[in-house]
Amino acid sequence: MGANTNVVYINRIAFIITTKCTLSCSHCLHLNSRYVSRAVFEKDKLLNDVGRLMAAVDTVGGVHVMGGEALLHPELPGIISALLQEEKIGHVGLTTNGTVLPDESLLAALKHPKAEVYLSGYSTVPNTGKWIDILRQSGVSYHTGAAKKWVDAGGIELRNRKADELKSMYSQCLYRECVTLLDGRLFVCPRNANAVNQGVIPFDLSGGVDLRKEKINTLRDEISHMLFDTEYLACCDRCDYILPSGEQRQISRAT
Repeated sequence: MGANTNVVYINRIAFIITTKCTLSCSHCLHLNSRYVSRAVFEKDKLLNDVGRLMAAVDTVGGVHVMGGEALLHPELPGIISALLQEEKIGHVGLTTNGTVLPDESLLAALKHPKAEVYLSGYSTVPNTGKWIDILRQSGVSYHTGAAKKWVDAGGIELRNRKADELKSMYSQCLYRECVTLLDGRLFVCPRNANAVNQGVIPFDLSGGVDLRKEKINTLRDEISHMLFDTEYLACCDRCDYILPSGEQRQISRAT
């Protein structure tokens, strides 16, 4: 993320289009396995949210479409195609765990030079090899997950840390660079976004911006404030992704 008095730039946006997933990873950093009921968000509302966001910022390095499992959204090809037409978006990524194979309409959208597929690469997902074959044959750009370990962020319960510990954690955390758009609301950090969506953290304490309620003439200032004036999040006291010591606990990645 970057800003000065004239420019609001977001490096990366995680764009959650559904909380439905084909997996239920117990250590999901995004807290997806905690959902009791799952949602598939309406395409028109999703794209209207993107339009309001684009009106308020100058440029976005990349928008990464994800879930849950993004391929469970029935209008995914249209969402991808619409994002690719946004001039302020540098590239559009599709993140998938590889359990659902793409159809021809999705592959056609992904052939755009601004599009990339990010395969999580879980070792026990049998379709990963099929995905790679299909993407190669279709000429679609892709990356596969290489990490052998996940970071154990722990449960969502309160840790009761002090403010200086939370500030230190936030300053070191990579996920403060992962701006997340979920159901019309913009957040720092996907874990924060999902914790709010699940009712664990009240929206008013999340530091997020409601794209649907905020007036368009003040939206830019609210987004800038969220990105550049935040010292830590309420969610930081419910997360161990970065411990106050600066260490991380690693576990075997999801299978």
